[in-house]
Amino acid sequence: MIKVLILTDDIEGWTTKLEKELKAPKILKYKNQVIIQTELFYFHIQRYISESMRGYAFSCAIIDKPIDRKFECDVLRPCVKCSIITTKDCYLSY
Repeated sequence: MIKVLILTDDIEGWTTKLEKELKAPKILKYKNQVIIQTELFYFHIQRYISESMRGYAFSCAIIDKPIDRKFECDVLRPCVKCSIITTKDCYLSY
């Protein structure tokens, strides 16, 4: 199974896009996250990632919101096995 983490403030937009493209997805909706699953893919769409997710393992991640570089290095990179894709300038500047 290919696990994809999507960090975004537009959870509804990403959910709609994936629903249209995937056939018969199983969708679980929570307050700050949505999980979409098919036989091949597992999409975990959420607004934020916490340090408690350090033990999770994702095949790749899509970042669609600004995040801190230190947070990416300390928490996100250890969770993602292949690549982290950004959709725009997603790093907070100081």
